[in-house]
Amino acid sequence: MKEKLLEVINLNTKFKTDDGVFSAVNGINFRVYKGESIGIVGESGCGKSVTSMSIMRLLKTPPAIVTGEIYFEGNNLLELPINDMRSIRGNDIAMIFQEPMTSLNPVYTCGKQISEAIIMHQKLGKKEAREKAIEMLRLVGISLPEKRVDEYPHQLSGGMRQRVMIAMALSCHPKLLIADEPTTALDVTIQAQILELIKELRKELGMAMILITHDLGVVAEMTERVIVMYAGEVVEESDVFSIFKNPMHPYTKGLLASIPKLNEKKDELYVIEGVVPSPHEMPKGCRFSPRCTKCMEICKEKEPPLIKAENDHHVRCWLWVENGGKSDE
Repeated sequence: MKEKLLEVINLNTKFKTDDGVFSAVNGINFRVYKGESIGIVGESGCGKSVTSMSIMRLLKTPPAIVTGEIYFEGNNLLELPINDMRSIRGNDIAMIFQEPMTSLNPVYTCGKQISEAIIMHQKLGKKEAREKAIEMLRLVGISLPEKRVDEYPHQLSGGMRQRVMIAMALSCHPKLLIADEPTTALDVTIQAQILELIKELRKELGMAMILITHDLGVVAEMTERVIVMYAGEVVEESDVFSIFKNPMHPYTKGLLASIPKLNEKKDELYVIEGVVPSPHEMPKGCRFSPRCTKCMEICKEKEPPLIKAENDHHVRCWLWVENGGKSDE
């Protein structure tokens, strides 16, 4: 039987602003098992990164208001004293951010930044921590690690900076890695190298992973289960095979239709009309209804619940709710 590592229960994240309180994440529920890889996908502004920052407790409160329960190895992270949370963050749970130049400190060498976590969590001396930093740079495929360890972030290419971020995240051998758009700022060839590197290191270290991305192609390659988010809510969740073979929510279908295919010649790529609604102006009923080609009257009035449609396949859509878990399409 699979052992639960992380369980998120009814996670709500709101922000106080001059215009009032608005919700960025609304009632999210999911779990991650030991060694498992899950993907969280959706357009920009759907709440993916806020979810990850809420788990890591990296949001400033206030203005952020985070409620619900986040259990990691049985402990509710939202109730832990800040010092206990710091001992978990970077040690048992690590995160790779999407833009290394804003995440790495420009005035410290790469080696010093990697060593900092090692000294704090593994209680090694400066010399041993430096040796471990060199070892981690070598592990992530950086050439001449003995030289790079003393270089500053601006002296490295984008791909190398991202590798430094990965080395930093993995330096304490975390049980859970959260990768937030880890290849967004990189060109295509470097993206492939970084993703392959993360996959190999996951296998080698036995880590669980939450991969946050808008790229379903990356999800197919890297994850076992997929959570599709829209406007702060989960709209579909299933294993990766079912999501691609039998997508149920119109939004998921739209995302998949937007992926270019080599064997199809089209003058224009498919696009989902409209934009993700502003948190200040959420539509009544289903949040996707203004953009949905299958929209019915009930969709404009009542928000659908997330139901179990098939096996472990969950969907938030009136097409399925109204028919007892079966679509009328």
